[in-house]
Amino acid sequence: MRVGAYQDSDGRRWDAFVRRFDDATFYHQHAWYRVMQATFGHRPHLLCAEDGDEVQGILPVVEVRAPGLGRKLIATPYQASVGLPLAEDPAVAEALIRHAVELARANKCGYVEVRGASGYAPLLAAGFKERHGGTQDSTIPIQQVDRSTIVRGHRQDINRVERLGIEIKEARTLWEWRAFYEMFEEAQRGFAAIGLGWAFFRNLFLDLPHHAKVRLARLDGELIGGSFLLCYHRTIISKQAVVKPEHARTGLGKGLVWSTLNWGKDAGYDFLNLGISLESQAAVKSFKEGFGAVSRSLSSYVLPLGTEPPSYEDLYEGYGLAKQVWRKMPLPATKLAGAVLTRWFC
Repeated sequence: MRVGAYQDSDGRRWDAFVRRFDDATFYHQHAWYRVMQATFGHRPHLLCAEDGDEVQGILPVVEVRAPGLGRKLIATPYQASVGLPLAEDPAVAEALIRHAVELARANKCGYVEVRGASGYAPLLAAGFKERHGGTQDSTIPIQQVDRSTIVRGHRQDINRVERLGIEIKEARTLWEWRAFYEMFEEAQRGFAAIGLGWAFFRNLFLDLPHHAKVRLARLDGELIGGSFLLCYHRTIISKQAVVKPEHARTGLGKGLVWSTLNWGKDAGYDFLNLGISLESQAAVKSFKEGFGAVSRSLSSYVLPLGTEPPSYEDLYEGYGLAKQVWRKMPLPATKLAGAVLTRWFC
């Protein structure tokens, strides 16, 4: 068995292997790493275990660099739940992990970080420290959900959205994507969170139109919210949903999920991942589980190679003063600063 960089000029063999796994997502596909590199300048290393021409396992890792801050190797940036190796044989997963560590040492990375479900034995056996920052993701089995299976309060909000005549449709033009991006950046500022930059949305629209979707909600022609979806194989990931604050009482947050479930069912998807939240956020957990979502605990597995990375507690609950300042900054300033900061804080 050979373990090293995937050598093919296209991703056909890589993606064919990925699609053998029920839990494969947008972040596993070969093309995503091309878009990430073009957008943020990171260096992807698509590690692959092969026996002859047959792929046995994969572990995409990304080298993130910043002047004055050093280097780190992450599987996988810009999300917190998908980063573990894909392999049927634990021995193959262990070989991929060893190669990732060797790569990090050779490239003088300060640490290796792998993100995913809690309790992953091959990483623990390789000496990684498991950090459970109190985060979880929640997934709805799309084909098992209908109006009768969701809780009463959710049904009431969905009915309200329908009575008001709110229309939720897929964005078809770059201009419509830009409109969602503006709402997204304003919402991120309100959460004291950095954005992703317009180039991220633009490149996804241009390069991965079949796998990246924006759905916009309008009331009497006025744009009042939307959702940003990453779709691949059997799974839709709801990367971000936005509702303008003045329309929060319409129930649109639940209406966006319901619209995505119906669209996903018609399109043949099986799972809707509602993204990451803190286990302490009882209201968010109730929102997700009211649709029948099943939650799982997440961890960050870290192997320091000279540098100790910040904890998730610091990222989610720390930096109080900086977050207060961020919320008060003009939107053009947070958009500009966020596009720079997100190249490291990813």
